[in-house]
Amino acid sequence: MSTTKKTFILALVLLLVAWTGIGDRSEDYVKKSFLLADFSPHVYDDLQIIKRYGKGEVSELQYDFIRSFYDKSSQLWVSFIGDKEISSEFRVVQEVLISKYGPSTKRVGRLESISKISLFNIKIGDPRNLVEAVAKNKRNFSFSKVQLFGAQVDQILFFPTERDSNTFYKFYLKNGVVVGIAVCVSD
Repeated sequence: MSTTKKTFILALVLLLVAWTGIGDRSEDYVKKSFLLADFSPHVYDDLQIIKRYGKGEVSELQYDFIRSFYDKSSQLWVSFIGDKEISSEFRVVQEVLISKYGPSTKRVGRLESISKISLFNIKIGDPRNLVEAVAKNKRNFSFSKVQLFGAQVDQILFFPTERDSNTFYKFYLKNGVVVGIAVCVSD
């Protein structure tokens, strides 16, 4: 093989490696999930989260595996939640949560700016009535009291009006103020 062909092939391989690496680092999974209010075109897996953001602070609940990152600038947590019974190589993210609450250890990740992220134009710190106004026009609106990283909060959950969607949304409230927003997908 000639030197020119070898150089061309090497340059092509380097370009391909650089292009695929840039693509993985530049996709902002959190922003994209909330902007689209969906996991489009596909749900993310745990290995993609580790590659993009780092290992984060890992915790587990009864059925959930949670990988959390603290954002110092916004003083908010981002948590990626999946099924703990599935190994990391096959585990998909079933919920992306931004909240005022998180694990006791503040593990910082390589997060995009999350301070202005909203869901249906509702962000952390907004009043309860904005959430209720959006939720009342959606499908299967429900209200319950839950624990969010040890804090007792109100949870408002609803599905989009399209019946074929397996995406749903959660808003967490404390003292009438939004303290958490989540985009979720059901099995």
